[in-house]
Amino acid sequence: MPRKKNTAKLLKKKAEQGKLESVLAYCHNILPEAVEFVKSMGPYMVYTQKGDFERNIEMHKNADVVIIGDHLDSFLPEDKMPNLSYVPCHAAGYDFVPNHVFERGIVVTNLPTHPTHAVSDYVLACLERFGFIATSLEDSYADKRNLECNFRLFLGRKEKTKFGGLEGEETASKPNIIRNELITPKVGIIGLGRIGIDTAKKLSEFGCSVNYFSRTRKPDLEEKMGVKYCGSAAEIAKQSDILVISCGYDESSKGLIGMREVRALEKGKHNPTLINVSRYGVIKENAYNHLFSPESRIKLADDVLYDSIAKPIPGVNYKVLGDVFEAGILDRGSEYRKRIVLTPHNAFNTSATNQRKLDEFKETFNSVLDGKPINRVYRNVGGGK
Repeated sequence: MPRKKNTAKLLKKKAEQGKLESVLAYCHNILPEAVEFVKSMGPYMVYTQKGDFERNIEMHKNADVVIIGDHLDSFLPEDKMPNLSYVPCHAAGYDFVPNHVFERGIVVTNLPTHPTHAVSDYVLACLERFGFIATSLEDSYADKRNLECNFRLFLGRKEKTKFGGLEGEETASKPNIIRNELITPKVGIIGLGRIGIDTAKKLSEFGCSVNYFSRTRKPDLEEKMGVKYCGSAAEIAKQSDILVISCGYDESSKGLIGMREVRALEKGKHNPTLINVSRYGVIKENAYNHLFSPESRIKLADDVLYDSIAKPIPGVNYKVLGDVFEAGILDRGSEYRKRIVLTPHNAFNTSATNQRKLDEFKETFNSVLDGKPINRVYRNVGGGK
């Protein structure tokens, strides 16, 4: 299909007339207010089940907008939707957008800022769960986020929220941090973007020394934050007691962590720990097999279950409860359960974060209609993003 020209005026005109045709495909956890926002501009359809959008594509061949969620199986046909002009990703990631969408010059946007604080809090909750840090009981990160054993969903810390049948109350006060002076782990962060920076700032409050590995070196942050650069994933794994993966997922980060890096993290460490808040594909399958094996000593917190459902992790039993996945380890002892924390790619899921996500979604959508898109993303097709 030919490349799209600037169609902002046409999109805005259709929206004002209530004729903008939209499809919401696989946007799990989308807020009703976001659906109402889209509905106000014209005909729309929502698909939540895998394959439904593809099976009904003829019904939407004239759609102007397809909103897709954080789901690797999202699919847009190359030759079926000639009017498609805008693809808003209802998430920070956009690796699931097909290459041909970028090749056609269709506007693609994401929502990069809303999950930052909640995801860095998740990292702290996991470290508390593993005994690296401690807070006063009433301000516990792990307790407030309901992070228990190896499979609990969690909640936010500042307002009442409900998810998956669980309820909790966030505290308005800043946590009263009690650092264990005997534990001063070296932390390595892979991906020093918004989440990586926020994580580094919070861990600095606990006296941790922080190194980082990123596709681009950031001297200004090294000077400002005191973080140190490592030249490779293997090097930072070797130097770290705790390794946090917070990079974006694309061709350059696919399979970034393999057995070499896992062995480097594990060797000679008293409590080697790996926390993955990126995506399933960042860790190679053979490395996952080792991390979930009884032989591994690495404490693992993995927030990627939505990704891994399509390719189940060995030894993990997945149960579907509505839109909620819980993972339970089969035939493992209590020590194994203490070593593993699994959550369904919802580290961002607090009510405060959801409100920020809604605001960012509306602002981004309106900016495209105004012809001045914010949060637009690009991909160098064939060479990563």
